[in-house]
Amino acid sequence: MDKKGLRPSGVSGQSLRKAVIREENLPRRIEKAIGLHVPRDIRMDAVNEMYLQLLDGKLPLTEIESSAARFRSRAFEMAGFNRSTRSLDEANDNGLSLTETLADPNSLEPFEEVLKRRFAEGE
Repeated sequence: MDKKGLRPSGVSGQSLRKAVIREENLPRRIEKAIGLHVPRDIRMDAVNEMYLQLLDGKLPLTEIESSAARFRSRAFEMAGFNRSTRSLDEANDNGLSLTETLADPNSLEPFEEVLKRRFAEGE
């Protein structure tokens, strides 16, 4: 902003806010742009962030759909989602790999324990 609260475009912040508020179904439009497939909590974070940018005049109404991916990605990042590829053998915070935490349905260990007890009891 430069002269008397006007943005470089010559529009005041107050008139931008009024234009955003007057826009019918704006939250729904933003939500569709973000994507209805996105988990609700993450989607609502992105919607709220975009709405604030619109109210502040940092994002024009005409760029909602084109900038939705950026807001969606930021919301996923803030929620702690890591979209990078990881190896099954990479250790996690507990020092275990994902392979070590998976159950092996073919394991005979439980049956071997039962057999050992039965033989020890003399059956």
